[in-house]
Amino acid sequence: MTTERRKFEHIRICLEEDVQSKYNYLNDVSFVHFALPEINFDEIDTTVKIFGKKLSFPLFISAMTGGTDEALKINKAIAKACQATGIGMGLGSQRAMIEDPSLTYTYDVRKYAKSILIIGNIGLPQFVKGYTEKEARYAVREINADMLAVHLNSLQEASQPEGDLFFKGGILILKKLKEKLELILEGEAPYDIFVRWKTLEEQPIGWDPDLNDGVRLNIRPFIEADVLRKKPNIKWGIDRGKNPKGSPWGEMRDNDRHLTLAEKRAAREKLH
Repeated sequence: MTTERRKFEHIRICLEEDVQSKYNYLNDVSFVHFALPEINFDEIDTTVKIFGKKLSFPLFISAMTGGTDEALKINKAIAKACQATGIGMGLGSQRAMIEDPSLTYTYDVRKYAKSILIIGNIGLPQFVKGYTEKEARYAVREINADMLAVHLNSLQEASQPEGDLFFKGGILILKKLKEKLELILEGEAPYDIFVRWKTLEEQPIGWDPDLNDGVRLNIRPFIEADVLRKKPNIKWGIDRGKNPKGSPWGEMRDNDRHLTLAEKRAAREKLH
């Protein structure tokens, strides 16, 4: 069974078969009445900021679906509802679009939810079987998501005839994935951004790209960390021509430099 067909079957089963839980676990939740709250109702603020996005409530719709035409209809409706209510949205496993990029459109809902938190999704078994930070970065970038969730659903996988039953070594794999991506955020050489027309104190610290500097310079940390699924044909050498006299790094147009965080921080401290 293809991944696309599997995703379709998940939707069909939910629509046509009895999958409703027989017990409502909210019945186990009781609220303790507090008669003296010492706050006016209109002063209650339920908003929260998480991963750089503001939510109207600390709530998001968890991973649902993706990978088929039917999934796009569902994801589109969820995205619009989340945008209208100001909550976050998690997408279904993106394995289908990684295996077949033509299915990317079934996950691409940013056009319907321009400001909400959108969470990409890859299952742990895929990383155990060979996915790396390349696929992780690809899953986030291709749909303009804000972050990636790695779903841990061993019981669900074990209960499915076609489930992915690879879990061993998962903790170590996630640890290495986290460390690789943190190198880019930290920006220590060689995962730094160097801009030859900026002075030492103007150089970005960490992952702080200036869009005016262009893609070639800003993408270098990802090339150095080898996290892109497809490596572009980009070189960082000496460009033709010369820098104007008095340029901070001399007249040679050399883009192949790396600066340590200590150097950049020391230069900024001297300004104060």
